[in-house]
Amino acid sequence: MAGSDRTLHLVSGDMAWCHAQAGNILDDLDQHRVLLLSNSLDGLATSHYRQILGKEFDCIIYDCFSGLDADALGSVCGTVRGGGALILLTPPLTDWSNFKDPDYRRHGYTDNEKPQGLFIQRLVHLLLNSDAATSHKQKENKQVNISLKPVTATAATDDQLHTIEAIERVALGHAKRPLVIKADRGRGKSAAIGIAAAKLLEKDKRNILVTAPSFAAVETLFRHAADNLPGFAMQQQALTHADGRRLAFIAPDKLVHDKPACDLLCVDEAAAIPAQLLEAMLKQQNRILFSTTVHGYEGSGRGFEIRFSKVLERLTPQWKTTSLKAPIRWRDGDALEALLNDLLLFDADQTAFDTDMLDSSDLVISCVTQQELFKDEAALRAFFGLLVTAHYRTRPFDLRHLLDGKQLRLWRATINNRLVGALVCVEEGNIDEQLAQGIRSGKRRPKNQLVPQTLQQHLGVDQALETSYLRIMRIAVAPGLQRKGIGRRLLQTAATDYSQSTDLLATSFGATAELLDFWRTTGFTPVRIGLTRDASSGCHSVLMLAPLSGNGEMLMQNCQERYLETLPYLLRGGLSDLETNIIQRAFPHTSDALTKESRSRLELFSTHALSLDAVLPDLHQLTRLLLSGERHIDIKPEHLACLVSYSLQEIDSKDVATRLEIAGKSAAEKLLRDATTEGLQRLQ
Repeated sequence: MAGSDRTLHLVSGDMAWCHAQAGNILDDLDQHRVLLLSNSLDGLATSHYRQILGKEFDCIIYDCFSGLDADALGSVCGTVRGGGALILLTPPLTDWSNFKDPDYRRHGYTDNEKPQGLFIQRLVHLLLNSDAATSHKQKENKQVNISLKPVTATAATDDQLHTIEAIERVALGHAKRPLVIKADRGRGKSAAIGIAAAKLLEKDKRNILVTAPSFAAVETLFRHAADNLPGFAMQQQALTHADGRRLAFIAPDKLVHDKPACDLLCVDEAAAIPAQLLEAMLKQQNRILFSTTVHGYEGSGRGFEIRFSKVLERLTPQWKTTSLKAPIRWRDGDALEALLNDLLLFDADQTAFDTDMLDSSDLVISCVTQQELFKDEAALRAFFGLLVTAHYRTRPFDLRHLLDGKQLRLWRATINNRLVGALVCVEEGNIDEQLAQGIRSGKRRPKNQLVPQTLQQHLGVDQALETSYLRIMRIAVAPGLQRKGIGRRLLQTAATDYSQSTDLLATSFGATAELLDFWRTTGFTPVRIGLTRDASSGCHSVLMLAPLSGNGEMLMQNCQERYLETLPYLLRGGLSDLETNIIQRAFPHTSDALTKESRSRLELFSTHALSLDAVLPDLHQLTRLLLSGERHIDIKPEHLACLVSYSLQEIDSKDVATRLEIAGKSAAEKLLRDATTEGLQRLQ
């Protein structure tokens, strides 16, 4: 679109002066759409920034005295239209890094601690060296005057029109031809999907579903659909018509679990949804589109492209892709967009290079400090870019945490000075008695103490609070060099460096079969599975430990014992829907053996000589042994799933048949007898 650049204004001074200037600016711009984000002034609280996504403003005033939330800053910038302005109220720039920013609490600091403030120092340096930023200082004693020349987009761009046509072809053309839509922020991707959905509903498509990490991420999509659907009403996250036609939101995990039929599934912000859920959607739905923000606060589109394109090629080789490149709210080449990309490293995808030219035998592992990354912009960009590429959800918050996070420890892997691996860890534990008492009583929940609090609260292992840990937060290896031992070498180096000062390595993540296999092969043991699924990943979290000391070994044994005692109860309750391939990999080892009497009863059951209720304890023991043996026991997956469903999760025959997609109660019970026979054979 044509028009002038958006501008950035830095209003810096003491809080009272900056707040007074904000009041004057609001008075001066009362004819414009202006929003104030502040926790102390009469505006929208900074934590509620998602409420305005998809809307347009001539000016945003962000009160940095309320805390600089990097996610909020990156998000609200996209709501400022061409010719508008972003205004930051800040302490004096040269002293900003010493300000007690309330956001430091999210990075592990108490109000009495003084962080290095590296994120703010870097921010200030870039702002002072940018032609796109105008500074207004209190010491200059001048009135702050802001001039706006807002421009409103009046028509859809050619990119949007092309995308709308492509979406209609997915819904009306041949099945199993998914569409991948890629766009940078502010290109009208969500608007195009909403308009296309409305057109399809007007053409008598009955049921279109939308999924995303949260409903807030697709509010723009629904708003544009509503504008084009007279007679539809918004109710409970769905646009519905009296005749039954609807456009409805559904959470990713519920979508995969319920498998609802639809005329079209729109997966928005797909980069922020784990690949295993996306693959399940692709298998379940005949008409589907995936849209992703290339450089966005909901995840990396580049990482999505690397991870998911192989899945698309394997399952639906006739998939298509389209891109939106022209901005709709500001002109192409907008100075504020370019500055924001630098400030928050939105464009920090790892630079592509030929991994075939690198020899992993030349691998070098070394520690790197937050200070070193701060001083070397290229190194910071490479390190963060690798995290963006490797992880399904990397946000501006993670950039700030990388620079400002308390007790962070970093390692990097290089080959010929090329960054190929990154490891981010945090020191936890060694909690003093006063804080430990607060944790035990439920009155304190300190940041950066995930592992000791989890072990104490959920396993009842009190000595966990006084034990020391190095928790792995993120590990990333360059695509093309994975499965070559680089991740293992990073972990081994961290373990060696901390072997004299720390009791245990720890990690917590959304449990998938692939991740559990990786961590078990590197010496980690599961000790806890969370009871609830993450809404966006659809996974239960798992906590795993690896001992570094004798004290760590004893604590881990205590945790394993408690885990073994509690897991059977949890599998009948909160974990009754946990997948068998996860249980198989997360089940603790046991040295028990099947008794002669149990084997005899199970043999009789398998030949119909005994009923199911006569052998339930024996089935339970058989299943535990099949899951917990030191050696890998090769049993048909459907047999193991049947044994787990009946004996550990105590699901009745009808529900087992539904879960395993077999024909009714009799078929489920026959499968159980066959599974028992094979299980007994495998334990010979």
